[in-house]
Amino acid sequence: MTETVNSKFYSTIWLTAFLYGILIFFLIVICVGLAGNKNYRGELIFILALAVILSGFYIQRAFKRLIKVAVTPDALILNYLISEKKVTIQHADILHESVIRERETHTGGRVIVSDIVKLKIKLNTGKNFYLYEDYYENFDELAEAIRRARFKLE
Repeated sequence: MTETVNSKFYSTIWLTAFLYGILIFFLIVICVGLAGNKNYRGELIFILALAVILSGFYIQRAFKRLIKVAVTPDALILNYLISEKKVTIQHADILHESVIRERETHTGGRVIVSDIVKLKIKLNTGKNFYLYEDYYENFDELAEAIRRARFKLE
């Protein structure tokens, strides 16, 4: 591998983040408005506050997965967009035969709630790193570039 492959996010990632931000803002406004009105029960205010908190946890988890990836001939470079942390993983640090696609299915009773495909990369430090298909437009290209760079295939 002689060229660098950079990740490309789906454009809907940014739209989703924007819409969640608006949703949380309106839920906070509603909670503040209801807190001042004595006619509403405390349960309603509690439910809205709980919705805001749960949405915040969901968004925080989703944003932690926003990682710009660059696969160079020498290393895998990860730029975390929210924390602005930069991590460099040498290809030799990736365990042999450990670039694996996994399917994670969450069910709610008998109905599939979400079906996520992720790329699991095992490191010789014992840690695992994941790339999620839902985030990257060029997920297959990234997976193949990582595999080719790790095993020095042309």
